[in-house]
Amino acid sequence: MSQSPSGSAEHVLTRRGLLRVALLSAGATLAAACSQPTPPVTNAPPTSAPAAAPTQSGAAPPAGAPTQAAAAPAPAPTQPGSSAPAQQAPASSTGPVEVSFLTTQTNDADVKIYQQLSDKFHQENPNITVKISATDGTNYDQKLLTYIQAGTLPDIVQTSDNFAKPFKDAGVTQDMIPYAQKTNFPYMDFDPTFLNLGMVDGQLHMLPKEGDIILPFINLRMAQEAGVSPPTDFDPAKNPDGWTWDDFMNMCKRLTVDANGKHGDEDGFDRDNVAVYGASMSIDAWYTYVPAVLANGGTFVADDLSHSTLNSPEGVAAFKRLTDPVIQGYWAPLTLIQSLSNQAGNVFAAGRAAMAPLQRLWCTTLRASLTDDFDVLHYPKGPSKRITGMGTFGFALTAKSKQPDAAWQFLTWMYGEEGMSIITASYAAVPAMKRFYDSSFWRDLPPPPHSNAVFVDSFVYGTTPPRLPFYSTGDFRQSVTDGMTAITLGKSTPEEVVANVDQVLNKYLKDQQSA
Repeated sequence: MSQSPSGSAEHVLTRRGLLRVALLSAGATLAAACSQPTPPVTNAPPTSAPAAAPTQSGAAPPAGAPTQAAAAPAPAPTQPGSSAPAQQAPASSTGPVEVSFLTTQTNDADVKIYQQLSDKFHQENPNITVKISATDGTNYDQKLLTYIQAGTLPDIVQTSDNFAKPFKDAGVTQDMIPYAQKTNFPYMDFDPTFLNLGMVDGQLHMLPKEGDIILPFINLRMAQEAGVSPPTDFDPAKNPDGWTWDDFMNMCKRLTVDANGKHGDEDGFDRDNVAVYGASMSIDAWYTYVPAVLANGGTFVADDLSHSTLNSPEGVAAFKRLTDPVIQGYWAPLTLIQSLSNQAGNVFAAGRAAMAPLQRLWCTTLRASLTDDFDVLHYPKGPSKRITGMGTFGFALTAKSKQPDAAWQFLTWMYGEEGMSIITASYAAVPAMKRFYDSSFWRDLPPPPHSNAVFVDSFVYGTTPPRLPFYSTGDFRQSVTDGMTAITLGKSTPEEVVANVDQVLNKYLKDQQSA
């Protein structure tokens, strides 16, 4: 990963340099890091219904914006005995002030939630007005850099794990630990996995908004009609070796139904004429294939990010495990998923699949578009371990904030019980702070889904991706998608695809080291 020059009076970040280390989207969960719902392009009920879940973010820079980023301000004097810049302690804001808040969640439902937060906060703090703005996130990093040049950087911006370091180095965000310490904000109460995604060089550059983890959603009507009893009450803490991948696949087969009414586990099943798939899986997404490799006992990349470790028997077995069900007709083909805005959840929402591993944020879309009852399950245990993808995005106080104290006051309120009650009321988020894991304001929302405990109980076996954009952009992502597709079409083998993906990843990592 490229780094800003150290020991100089300023940090210069070029457009190419920032794009090399930043994701093109600040939205997801999965996090990072995760896929977010977009409306399906079929006759299924639209997922952009009144309670629709957030779409991915991004906006191009204003016309005429320079492609070379301006130099960030010179580092502040360092504290004695420390190489970190000294932080100015927050002061109390006085008089009427306006705080600017920028999100890349442009969906009307999401903007409405942030506006509701702003309005409620203003009622309790009449001297502070929070102005909510939403921008599409394409080239989002560059847009913020142009704001720095123009002196119009908002007080609060949306960020993610892959933006945390580039934004720090570019002077977009500032360390929020001094503010937290001065105001006794319990930032250490964030789940450590999510908190660490915003930590850079011992500084806090992102407050995680929510905990996103990929779990199987299941259509309860389809399960009942197939005679399937989904393990909605399964507890991996009590039975760590239960609910296995084989159990999951047997359920997928039974839930798959062809056009003649034959189930996938019955003689005469026509895999080329499927009406309802047992599952819809984003097999070319990092949060599916990275955990699959780990669940098989393999590794994906060296701890120091120096080279790929994917090309192994375990890696090959994982790719085979993800493509065989598509070939056999039990999982939705990539072509169907791609036709529905490239979202596996849209296949499930349209009633074309009985299960789909998704984040909680899909609950909003499903409640608006799926007429059937649904619930959520723990992720099945692989041959070696139980593991699934997880991540988050969040918000940060900017280094150029004109109203840092008022902005911090709003952030602490938003991450308090009142704010989190508003955020989670839409079914689109799970609190990332441990003190809210058992809170009734989100646990007791009317079903569906019914099994809300699973959303936080599963955090113990979630994994986040390496802090590199290789899994979502460029040649590597394309090599995975093309390779998975080739396997399912019989044009390549898992061995060949894994070897090629490994080669592409090694080239990427080598380029990063020499950059």
